[in-house]
Amino acid sequence: SLPAHGHRTCEECLVLEGEFTMGDLTLHAGDFVTGHPGEAHPPATTRTGVLVYLRGAVDDYPFACR
Repeated sequence: SLPAHGHRTCEECLVLEGEFTMGDLTLHAGDFVTGHPGEAHPPATTRTGVLVYLRGAVDDYPFACR
């Protein structure tokens, strides 16, 4: 799971395998979503596990990037 988070810069997320849910949105393999500066994403969870390609700013993920 990922906690709710905001974006300081643009983010691109491509789901490669599995699925995950953010709020009312469930993304599956092949789905693509973007985040824009100032926009917030709700918490994300997965029941299947998920592999994503994520392009964004490290500063937007202090809980995941050390």
